[in-house]
Amino acid sequence: MRVRSRASVPIDLILACALAGALAFGLAGCQKLFTSSLAESMARGSESLPSDLSVDEAVNLVDKVRTSGDVKLAGELVGTLVAEIPTTTDAGKKQELEAAAAAAAIVASDVTSSITTLVNSYADGTIPSDQTLVDLAKSIKDKSSSDIVTACSYLDPTTGVGDPSAVQVSISATEYAIAAVIIMASVLPDGANPSTYNYGSDPANAAKVASAERIVSEAIKLTTPGSSGYDLLKSISEKFQLM
Repeated sequence: MRVRSRASVPIDLILACALAGALAFGLAGCQKLFTSSLAESMARGSESLPSDLSVDEAVNLVDKVRTSGDVKLAGELVGTLVAEIPTTTDAGKKQELEAAAAAAAIVASDVTSSITTLVNSYADGTIPSDQTLVDLAKSIKDKSSSDIVTACSYLDPTTGVGDPSAVQVSISATEYAIAAVIIMASVLPDGANPSTYNYGSDPANAAKVASAERIVSEAIKLTTPGSSGYDLLKSISEKFQLM
């Protein structure tokens, strides 16, 4: 005769407990896997971003577009975050999403290489012609959608990311400067020279110009006066009348 132990536990309860433990242990990893799979699906055009991204999902996607340079995915991320941010009531989450949106906007604009070429010309001692500046400004404007310009404005410390050190997405001085240039280019009429145009001629642009100036001020805080990085930042900023 088989004797049942007092301590015996039904096998279905044992399995249930084991499953619960496994789920709790793997939750964080599943979140990362989901975000990674989502990014890959979007790259194939077979998936869309959810309208309520978490901070972890947004940060993970920013890392991916920065690494891959995927302009399309970056643009999708910018559009999603620009739509989500106004409805986000938690101040901490809002700043996290704003930083993520701004970082994604730099990739989505696809203008970094053009600006880098201009900056490198200063390093080589070559002064770009007026036409070069006109063409650059128009190219930046053409590539920067209204969502990209809005996302760049999130780096304004008075209305967006007030403390860069408090968010997970690290924004470099170069990214701050590019964001400011994108905003300035957005208000330029086609064919206008960014270094000579009277930005004050249209009062409707005053808020954007002031925002870009504050963003450049943040970029300067991340560099050391007298360093090569500071001098190059100063050169490009002056060409868009930001310093």
